[in-house]
Amino acid sequence: MKGDLHVDPDVLARDLIELDGRGYTVKMHAAGDRAIRVGLDAIAAARQAHPESDLRHELAHAGFIAPEDLPRFHALNAVAELSPVIWYPSPIIDAVIDAVGDRGRQYWPMRSLLESGARLAAGSDWPSVVDRWTPGAACKP
Repeated sequence: MKGDLHVDPDVLARDLIELDGRGYTVKMHAAGDRAIRVGLDAIAAARQAHPESDLRHELAHAGFIAPEDLPRFHALNAVAELSPVIWYPSPIIDAVIDAVGDRGRQYWPMRSLLESGARLAAGSDWPSVVDRWTPGAACKP
């Protein structure tokens, strides 16, 4: 587990505890097993601070989840928000597979998440929906 974080884990946990306590659902963007774990740890801290809270905090993108973190989504009532209509199949995922090998084929372990009881949501950061990716083709708005 490595990679750069945009927010310090202690700051994220503190902010999530505060926002959860005020009744806000939080959506964090996380790609990579370290970012996913830090996000889940922040949700766990909020659950400990506010055990009565039933807010469903989200981890958007949720790519490359470590196997040991899969059941934590269900246990913490967290949502894995994925964007398969945009990202799969696509040149981006093809590049990920080229860069990291077979693990790239498990970028989104949707079946494993569902089997663990996790909630999934489909979403997008993209300004338009693409019917189908064609390598080298531009997206139409």
